[in-house]
Amino acid sequence: MKLYDKSLEELNKTIDLNPDFAENYHLRSLVYYDIEKFNEALKDIKKAINLEQSFSDYYYQEALILYQLTNYSDSLQKVEKAIDLDPENSEYQDLKSQVLAKWE
Repeated sequence: MKLYDKSLEELNKTIDLNPDFAENYHLRSLVYYDIEKFNEALKDIKKAINLEQSFSDYYYQEALILYQLTNYSDSLQKVEKAIDLDPENSEYQDLKSQVLAKWE
């Protein structure tokens, strides 16, 4: 847990210095996701997407978080957006299959 705390501390500093850089929110979202703070992760990935709408990984991350929160409808919507941006990514297709299996 100490490594995660240090990562969060550094990312917080970086975000304070450059609050308009989407990737920092994405990275912090990944840390929150790893420690199962899904609501915080969702907030950060939404901020990243608000700043940069063209990165498929951001929508994929949001879909993963929503999946963990059992919000399958929104998760499906976000993974489909990721697929629209990067149709060749097999991870996105795999997540879509997982979401559909849970949702049906």
